[in-house]
Amino acid sequence: MADLRHDAPRATTRPAAAPERLTSAQRIILLGGVAAAIAAGVTAWRVTGRNGTAPRDVCSYRKYDERSGQLRFMLCDVDRNGRVDTLLVTPPDGTHTLEFDANEDGLIDRADVYDANQVLVTVAYDRRPDGSFARVERVNQPGGPPAEPADQPELPAPSLSQGSK
Repeated sequence: MADLRHDAPRATTRPAAAPERLTSAQRIILLGGVAAAIAAGVTAWRVTGRNGTAPRDVCSYRKYDERSGQLRFMLCDVDRNGRVDTLLVTPPDGTHTLEFDANEDGLIDRADVYDANQVLVTVAYDRRPDGSFARVERVNQPGGPPAEPADQPELPAPSLSQGSK
């Protein structure tokens, strides 16, 4: 029986042809395609996140009333840098307080207090470590007396020790 390996003709190797030079139009098209691919990749990364997942919810912690199921407390990271910068406190009486820590130093920089009808009632600025505010402004209500500065707002002082700072 004949060995087929030795009977086959041998392939001859030719030297590789020199690569063709690209014309300027071909270079422009190639660079445009590369730029479009990079832009698409960057856009996809910005939209879906670094690990290919959808962007996370900015409000990482929520606490609900066990009986009514209503939201009572919420911690949010609005600028998405990993630190809580916004708090929402909603007592059972229907009022709510939005507290903002713009410089993320752990002290509230501004607190907006709303009544049960969602009307802004008080704005307080610069919470001190003891829980008081440096400045409190009562917002004028239609038909009510003019606003007068108050020494202390009637605000809850939630703790920021939820592991977020």
